[in-house]
Amino acid sequence: MSSTRLPVVTRASAAAEIEAAYRWYERERQGLGEEFLQAVTDLAASIAEYPERFPVIHRDIRRALLKRFPYGIFYRLKANQVIVVACFIPRGIPKNGNRGTNADVLRDSLAGTSNVPVSPSPRTEEVVWTTTPPPATPNYPTTFVATIEPRC
Repeated sequence: MSSTRLPVVTRASAAAEIEAAYRWYERERQGLGEEFLQAVTDLAASIAEYPERFPVIHRDIRRALLKRFPYGIFYRLKANQVIVVACFIPRGIPKNGNRGTNADVLRDSLAGTSNVPVSPSPRTEEVVWTTTPPPATPNYPTTFVATIEPRC
């Protein structure tokens, strides 16, 4: 495994799924959405550092599970980038509605037809999350930048 950090590109539909989960957790308890985003940020940094660490679950799509929250980040390795294609609860029905089977959700996310509302954007956007490094972890990134593209 390489310790070279790959850039992370998040598809718009995956970003919308992350935002929908964030909003749901914030409605449940103020600050919980921020904790969810921190968990996503930490996992995305881990994926960027060691992208082949997580298992392939369907064709070339890998899944990394959040530890505290029941979500998975689904991604591809393509052209020396990590392409995040989806973020959803891998088993069961998400609290934000009936999304169908895992295969249906993954297919919809890949096709860009996820039922999570997404604002179409013809341009690439960058979202920056600021993180707090865990204790005694030198060289831990304090800022994570996700590049959001409409389609990959």
